[in-house]
Amino acid sequence: MLYPNLEAEMKRFGVDQRDIAQTTGKHVTTISDWMNGKVDSAFPVKQAIKVQRELFPTLPIEYLFDEQPIQRAS
Repeated sequence: MLYPNLEAEMKRFGVDQRDIAQTTGKHVTTISDWMNGKVDSAFPVKQAIKVQRELFPTLPIEYLFDEQPIQRAS
């Protein structure tokens, strides 16, 4: 997974790739490809902002979309 913090928070918040697809208006396969690094570009900034604002408003976007795992303070 290219975004380990996003994956961890998805589990914590009960969010799945279908929720992200619905939020961004993209197909689930596209979301999976972005999250697994199967496409040439990373998660597009515009889509990342939508995900953060609508699904994880209390978490910093820099944390969610960092490619290195970061321990979040509880």
